[in-house]
Amino acid sequence: MSKLLKRSLAILTIIILLSLYIIGLVGAFLDKEYSKNMILFSVMATTFIPVIVYMFQRFIRLGKSE
Repeated sequence: MSKLLKRSLAILTIIILLSLYIIGLVGAFLDKEYSKNMILFSVMATTFIPVIVYMFQRFIRLGKSE
């Protein structure tokens, strides 16, 4: 897998995770009712999104080897 694709996926993952946390924090500062759920979702996404990206990279690597 090319370094450019790995780097692009890593940057995309960072942007998604940071935007989730920022939305949750802004909602908390504005005292919105959904802010607690957004922060909890952000914490769970911190685990699941990198795992999904890693699995995606593995499937691409397996597809190229065959």
